[in-house]
Amino acid sequence: MHRQLFFICPTDNLETLINKNFKQENYFFTSLGNSMTFDIVVVGHIKDLIIKKNIQEITFILSNKNVILTNDKSYDISQIDRLTNLNNQIVKQQKYSETLWLNGGNISLKLSYHIRNKIKELKFGLNSLFLGDLKINGKIYNREKMVFNDIYTELICLESFNLN
Repeated sequence: MHRQLFFICPTDNLETLINKNFKQENYFFTSLGNSMTFDIVVVGHIKDLIIKKNIQEITFILSNKNVILTNDKSYDISQIDRLTNLNNQIVKQQKYSETLWLNGGNISLKLSYHIRNKIKELKFGLNSLFLGDLKINGKIYNREKMVFNDIYTELICLESFNLN
């Protein structure tokens, strides 16, 4: 049986939708806006879970209507001390998307930057020797179309560019 670990935001309420769409043994790690920090303790717990439950795939998922990351005025994360780093990352990623693309307001692009960053952090924490056949990817749930879309590729989510 395929076993998958999902990193999700509790404000998105995606557990039931994931269980309906990904019919397998699913595990969940929740944090606001996928803001977890992959320190040595958290990565240790993730490694233990991967080994104990024989996890074959990890997927980061956020909704395109995520109230933490979409500038929803009812959730001003800049006022929450524990989310200061996340807010700084969001501002930085928004600047990347505005610099590289005419449509800087594309929420899927913004979420893709954020999820790609979290994937890189997790891979670094797990290190390449541990990864083996473990797949790590990201998806954005589109509430209007009710589908899980892949995040934008690294070719689109550039963090810098040079013009000669």
